[in-house]
This record gives sequence, C-alpha cells and structure tokens, in this order.
Amino acid sequence: ALQEILGGKRPRAHPVVEALADAGLADEKFEDAIERAIDAAARPLYGEGFTGIDDLTEWLVMSEATFDGVAVSFLGGDEALCAAAVKAGTAFALAREGESLAPAFANEIPARVRSILNDTTAGLQNTPPELAPALAHLSLTRRYLKRQRGSFPLAKRLLIFISIAFGRF
Repeated sequence: ALQEILGGKRPRAHPVVEALADAGLADEKFEDAIERAIDAAARPLYGEGFTGIDDLTEWLVMSEATFDGVAVSFLGGDEALCAAAVKAGTAFALAREGESLAPAFANEIPARVRSILNDTTAGLQNTPPELAPALAHLSLTRRYLKRQRGSFPLAKRLLIFISIAFGRF
C-alpha cells in the first residue's frame, strides 16, 4: 500500500493509507512499522479475541503505539525517545480502549497501565519542546484511568495544551 504512494500513484481507497498519504508519512523510513501496524489492526476484523492481558498489550504495541514512535521519529526524535513513546502510547491505548477491546481483562488493565507509565516516565522527562505535539495526547492517559466511563472534554483540551506548552506527559 505504501509502495503505491512512494511510487507517486494515487493511494488505494483505504482510510489508513489515505491518511498516511495526506500526512506525508508514506516514507521508506517508516514503511516497516506502518505495514506492521496496518496488518495488526486487521485482527479484530477476523473476530480474534485476546488470550490475556499480555496478548492485548502486545497487540496495542503493534496496532496503536507504533504510531507514537513514528511520530517522534518523524519530528527528529532519537531511538530512546521513540522507544519511550511506544511504551507510553501503549499505556494510553490500554487505558483508553483496553476495557472495550477485552472486557474480560478489565480488572488487570489499571495495574498494567500504571506499570508501563512507571517504566516510561524517565524516558519522556527530557523531551525537546519541538517534539511535544507528537506526544501531547499521552497526557490524557492518567485521566482515562480515572474517568470511570465519564467524559472530560474541557479537561482533555487543557491537558493537551499544558502538554504542548510545557512538555508534560
């Protein structure tokens, strides 16, 4: 799919491929990661469930958090920051979507998210300001853990603003 874009062809009618083309992320540097993410994202289409919290976490790394690493790399971040972004992106996706994806493991999700966040905090502390926009959404992770199915639209906007302005994730 990405080869079509890289070859100057019009991308096929696929929402992810079209978004990549529009964003300018169809680059050979990101090709393997993006192809793996697209392949992984197809799993729910085939009705495959998750065998446990580890299986769910690994799937979120491949299907969701990969893009956090790509975003940091796209903006010039180093490998260590990319790796921290993938971990933090995993925590974000797990907090935001984990319960709806795998309700059987809902009781295990908060502890897993906190564990991942504890492992990534140091890696994100010295994020250069120019990379903050790539990571801003990660500032919502702790709120997703607390929300108890409630909405927090104004708080989301404020947290994202603070994240971009001050580099706090």
